[in-house]
Amino acid sequence: MRIGYVARWWPEFGGSYHYDRFAIAALRRAAPDAELLVFYADDQLPRDLASLAGGVVFIKLIDGATSMRLFPRLVRRVIRFFYEMLSVQPIVFANLELKKHRLDVCISTAPFVDGVFADCANVLMVHDLWYRRYEVKHWAVSRVDWWSLRTQVGIWNSDLFIVESPLGKHDLQEFGKLDEKRVKVVPLPAAPFVAQYVDERLPLPEIVSSPYILYPAHFLPFKNHAVILRALLHLRVKGLRLCAVFCGPVTAPDYRNQVAQLVEELELEDQVVLQGFVSDRDLAALYQHATAVVMASKFGPTNMPIWEAMAFGTPIVSCDVGDMPWQVGEAGLIFPVDDDAVLASHLELLVNDSELAAEYVRRGKKKFSSLRQAEWGMVFLDAVQQAILLHETEPPWKASDIGPLV
Repeated sequence: MRIGYVARWWPEFGGSYHYDRFAIAALRRAAPDAELLVFYADDQLPRDLASLAGGVVFIKLIDGATSMRLFPRLVRRVIRFFYEMLSVQPIVFANLELKKHRLDVCISTAPFVDGVFADCANVLMVHDLWYRRYEVKHWAVSRVDWWSLRTQVGIWNSDLFIVESPLGKHDLQEFGKLDEKRVKVVPLPAAPFVAQYVDERLPLPEIVSSPYILYPAHFLPFKNHAVILRALLHLRVKGLRLCAVFCGPVTAPDYRNQVAQLVEELELEDQVVLQGFVSDRDLAALYQHATAVVMASKFGPTNMPIWEAMAFGTPIVSCDVGDMPWQVGEAGLIFPVDDDAVLASHLELLVNDSELAAEYVRRGKKKFSSLRQAEWGMVFLDAVQQAILLHETEPPWKASDIGPLV
């Protein structure tokens, strides 16, 4: 069996890059006799996966595939420039590199749906469709709208879909009008650095003093950092000084500046650490010493840091968006997404009741172990094989039947 995996992310993007790393390594372990072709965009990926056994081929994937002559590729670059000037993006490029290889199945992650042009069975992993819930007021077609259109192209052309929670399945079935048998729930795996550092006790990072809460997230408006800052202010009024570490890719610099400005307005400069992208080791250390991990995102249905907190033995306080309450279960506390008073009371409870905090740690580790991360590759491989069978018996409509889309 020849499996193609389109990994289009780069390390600084955070969770999505970790997802690709985990999935590729897990598939290799689950199918050691298969030939695995990894199409990648960033040169760090083959270095990070250099320890994989033979049978893995890394192929650099460039928009306007390498088989094209120079002039058509230059035309595409010019077109891309004008798209960017208008703050829009092409729906999807038909990448001819994927047509060179006789694959049995190709896996890709929405909204990057290049894999549908591989002329084989297709598996599309859909982290979320929550961007469709946000109104975008802009004269040009927004990036969010293009995400939705790309995902629709993937839905038309894929045989099987992987989502990470029951709500994710419901969303995709409703949006794509899909048969239930084509959508599989496979909970999001924890990033590879978790297994690397979970049994090693790391020193407290110098950037922060204890006690502190951790919020690892992109600096994007829907990540909702403000509710945490307001909760810290509530606690300070009560005489409880709790610090916070915000770390993650600075995807929206203007928003990051807004967060810094709010920190100043609330006079929390000595309690808040604003970090960008941090190393795996530093992030593991921040998890290990945190009083709690807070997940305040208005984007769902689930988020990877919740699983990571469980693995590292850190209590979780999550908002009530999407399937995050399902994800947390009895392993943490839930607050209404914009209710800083309830968030503050939850944090105060964890700080003052060490026995309760320890109970949440115990429950979290138990729930994380129930995910059976070591078997994730086998579950995923089973879905891949089902996609091949569906493609042979009930193939979807193929975009390649009407020519490439640009």
